[in-house]
Amino acid sequence: MLFVLLPGYVIALALNLFVARLWSKAKSRRTGVREPVKVGPIGSIVFLPLFFVFALLSIPYTWIWRKVQARQEADFARQMKKAARTISWEKARTRTADGAGTLLCESQSFKGPSRLWWTADCVAELSPFPFVRSDDKEHIWFEPKFRAFGKWCFETYTNPASGRALLVERAAADSKAFWEEVKNVDHIMTCGPSKKTPGGQVAQT
Repeated sequence: MLFVLLPGYVIALALNLFVARLWSKAKSRRTGVREPVKVGPIGSIVFLPLFFVFALLSIPYTWIWRKVQARQEADFARQMKKAARTISWEKARTRTADGAGTLLCESQSFKGPSRLWWTADCVAELSPFPFVRSDDKEHIWFEPKFRAFGKWCFETYTNPASGRALLVERAAADSKAFWEEVKNVDHIMTCGPSKKTPGGQVAQT
């Protein structure tokens, strides 16, 4: 049944777009103003099934994307552990609460992934650039004025090959609870240089 209806649906969709485009060009010539292509009520009905198709396709895509991302982050954590560049969440939280060191939350993009790092340095005193703290409600770390800090922070601390910071270990099963705890602890927010982990090789020790 689907294969019978599909050709008719495609033809109706193409005809609707063709008519809408002709109407737009004709009106543009009359008014001298470029008019957008409008599909109208009938076109909206024709397009409606596409939204359902895309919605259905987005479900497995999102699930697969999250699984791939989780596996990549697990591999990255193992590389950092092999390079002796990890610290437990308990130790990092305790040391930060005692005023020893700084927590750095590095986001690769708005959609993630995010990584938490700890360094013994007082980054707030050493940074030559402005940055965003976790309690700042007026700024986000992806603003252009904070990019210099993101680059400096990566080169100095979070670079997997040469940085000085330690990756904070967390249990994969308690990921949501972990990030809820992080929200309640003072940290500096920064952006990674790209969605993928840059730096190439991980330094081995």
